[in-house]
Amino acid sequence: MTVSLGWMPGVKMTCRFITPMLKCSLEHITKKDNDLLAMLCQSECESEWIYESEFGYIIDVDAVRYPVLMLKKHGLSREARWLIQYAIKQANISMIHVTQWG
Repeated sequence: MTVSLGWMPGVKMTCRFITPMLKCSLEHITKKDNDLLAMLCQSECESEWIYESEFGYIIDVDAVRYPVLMLKKHGLSREARWLIQYAIKQANISMIHVTQWG
């Protein structure tokens, strides 16, 4: 459609050009998980894929290989990891935004 309109000529859009994002509430994770995400978004290595937003955190699961295993290594709860893995598998999400309002 963009080619017929003359937008972005010569650029092919892949199926991952526009990707789904899961938005959920901080109430869905434990206080320990919340504290862990706060620490990880400040660390030099993990801040490349875990960001602090104005109202919570954004986890870019496409930015690293095996994001759920990396979160397990850091100590994220089993329930939070399950939610992330389920969303990746079922909805093919690329990001998770955990906010105060969900």
